[in-house]
Amino acid sequence: MLNMAYKILMDPEKRKIYDETGSVEGIDDELDTSSFNLAYAYYRLMYKAITDEDIDMFEAQYKESEEEEEDVLQFYEKYNGDVTHLLECIPLSNNEDVKRLLQVIDNAIKKGKVKSTSKYNATRKKVKLLLKEENFDEEGIADLRKQIILKKKKSGDDLLERLAAKYGATSDEVADASAKKRTKPKPSREKRKKKE
Repeated sequence: MLNMAYKILMDPEKRKIYDETGSVEGIDDELDTSSFNLAYAYYRLMYKAITDEDIDMFEAQYKESEEEEEDVLQFYEKYNGDVTHLLECIPLSNNEDVKRLLQVIDNAIKKGKVKSTSKYNATRKKVKLLLKEENFDEEGIADLRKQIILKKKKSGDDLLERLAAKYGATSDEVADASAKKRTKPKPSREKRKKKE
């Protein structure tokens, strides 16, 4: 049941259908709807819909933060100093941020946090600028939402992982156990009465 709710929440198309209609094709066949609705409501409390205000607030907190600096330095190390695609990989960055983000790297080199590389010296003036858009399209917003959700996941908000850790199983084992429980046939009323 929790696994099914999780799958629907993580699939933007199914989540949108469920939010609008209250059902998704196939859930009635796999589990009883009231249990699913309870699980879905719980997930909705944990994973609220992302609004434009959430994005603006995240941007205000993220830019020039330690988290952004860590992301820039991780990018730098991952690509051995090649900063050609820096703006494409750092959330919420834009063309005006190039100088500031390169300064983050320069400061880290001076402090000995990272080593200067020949690729960095060769690509620092070749950072690929983003295309300017009149309006931020829906696909861009969807990508940003995915990035924010991934950030939340990285900081330990994954319910299945916490349940697995609490009860000594992996998240796959929790999902498998949930699936087995759903597919196991229930005893008939007569058999239940005989047991009583």
